[in-house]
Amino acid sequence: MSRNKIILFLIIIAVLIVAGYFFINPKAPQTISRSTAVSVLASSLFKTEAWLGLDGYPGGISLRTTSDADLLLKHNNADIVYRYSTRDNQFSLVNLEIWSNATGETVDCNTQVEKEPWRIKIDRETNKLLVDDKEVKGIKGQVHLRYQFTSRGDKFAVLSAGGKKASSLLPFLGEGGASGAHYNQVFSFPDLTSMYSVTELPFTTEKITYRSCWSFDESYIVYSDALDSRLAIIVVE
Repeated sequence: MSRNKIILFLIIIAVLIVAGYFFINPKAPQTISRSTAVSVLASSLFKTEAWLGLDGYPGGISLRTTSDADLLLKHNNADIVYRYSTRDNQFSLVNLEIWSNATGETVDCNTQVEKEPWRIKIDRETNKLLVDDKEVKGIKGQVHLRYQFTSRGDKFAVLSAGGKKASSLLPFLGEGGASGAHYNQVFSFPDLTSMYSVTELPFTTEKITYRSCWSFDESYIVYSDALDSRLAIIVVE
């Protein structure tokens, strides 16, 4: 056998060995869908210093988008507006005229729809999100904390955590949070298909409660603490 044939024979043997390893080895890399395997980061945790002290009824915030797809956030107790721009990831105060001239539908986060609450709930014994008493599969964090439907009710966001469940410091603000990394995911309703990428959030709920709200066009999800003094913004894509 010539030297070239021997080299070719050895190359073929090596390729077959490698192929066999990936075929039989359960730890070999596998292709996983982007919606469950990849985590992208949300925005930074923004502080809304201009809203400090604006407590009282009705409280909360409203959302609206501009014609160039920026997100506007207005406190319900004052004409103080912030804008978030995806072009440069900037969060800044703007005048009320920009809010008034915006073209997007306004969403009051205090009243965003809760879809069919008799069908969907978080079981506080298992900390799992259930629809028709069946666990929603594919949620990244082991502790399922909260969910929020869009205004149209055709999809919902899920907040989950990878650590341990924590008891609520202030029971009237909810069931408590969790430690570890926190994630946002979006599922369609009612077929419960996972959509978009998993987003890792820049906060934990171990000591601070966060709630979520969708913009009407479903291009943004905003997580805010109980006083709306800290915000994380997700661009849904």
